Amino acid sequence: MEIIVFDIFGDYGHFRKYWTTTSPLTFSFIPPTALYGIIAAIIGIDKNEYLKIINYQTIKFSQRIINPINKTRMGINLVNTKDNIKINKDGNWFIKDRTQIRFEFLKNPHFRIYIQKIDENTEKLETFLKENKNFYTISLGLSELIAKVKYIGTFEASENITENEIDIHSIIPEEKIKYIKFEEGKKYIKERVPLNITVERKILSFKDIIAEINADTIKCIPEKYIEVKETGENIVFI
Repeated sequence: MEIIVFDIFGDYGHFRKYWTTTSPLTFSFIPPTALYGIIAAIIGIDKNEYLKIINYQTIKFSQRIINPINKTRMGINLVNTKDNIKINKDGNWFIKDRTQIRFEFLKNPHFRIYIQKIDENTEKLETFLKENKNFYTISLGLSELIAKVKYIGTFEASENITENEIDIHSIIPEEKIKYIKFEEGKKYIKERVPLNITVERKILSFKDIIAEINADTIKCIPEKYIEVKETGENIVFI
């Protein structure tokens, strides 16, 4: 098989956890539903159509944390543009009220994305990445958080099964781990992320993901894994 590899990074990122309300928290990595949108933005599929084309059934993908996860909180002024924009007696518009909300952000996020090259959409993705092009502006969650993308390459990879402990460089679905060895000095988390979503943005299913947030490997026995020999990385598809 062939694996398309690219890095995505920026100053800040925010991938809102679906259950947070007045103080939005962020996932520690790019959830699958956000990744579908990033791929669609690169190759130019409309936001009202891409979930029919780019979804869990149509692509195989994985993700590696490159920079250790660092989160910070900042106050953001929100404006109700529907009701709070007023016109004064001189005919000039002004904003009547603002609401400040504390958002949680990823600071200096940097992730590596792995996509299996399987159809014309992934071939188009490879072409756009090679030419350093994207159709729409790419962001890390919010439109204000502009992302940079770097094409690493397209590499031959093999799917393997092992009964021995190996180092996995990517995040891993909990259900695909037979055994995990928790090592001293590493920091592990488990986050439940949305996996399938409708065009109306209704979440259909979730998946529990294990990640090492210091950007280190996870020593485990996976059900199966993908070896990208040229980069020296072992990954597990989400």
